[in-house]
Amino acid sequence: MSNYSAKSNSSLIPSLRNVSRTAPYFHNGSVNSLTEAVKIMANIQLSKKISNKSEDDSHFFWSEDNKQIYNATNQALNDNEIDDIVAFLKALDGLIPEDKMNCKNYQQDCIVNVIAKDTLQL
Repeated sequence: MSNYSAKSNSSLIPSLRNVSRTAPYFHNGSVNSLTEAVKIMANIQLSKKISNKSEDDSHFFWSEDNKQIYNATNQALNDNEIDDIVAFLKALDGLIPEDKMNCKNYQQDCIVNVIAKDTLQL
């Protein structure tokens, strides 16, 4: 926990800036593809299926409270929607400030100098 989070009783959230340039993803570096990371997070955090089939985009469920059957829609993400999310994340790319090039805590850890140097050569 950083000094900031200890003082304010909250935690710092890493920025999404340059997220497309900071692979591998997740705490253990197990995913090298941003697209794959988006698919995994959509499934785990949002319970979204990844499917292009229209029948996967909705499901019925029973509400015990209302004694009714409901149709839940938008339950799946298709390839185009995944591509849109990845394009949005890539749109957050920008130059890394020169004073952050060798810092020890840029985006939680340090962006590898090779990536940072490539970024400045845009």
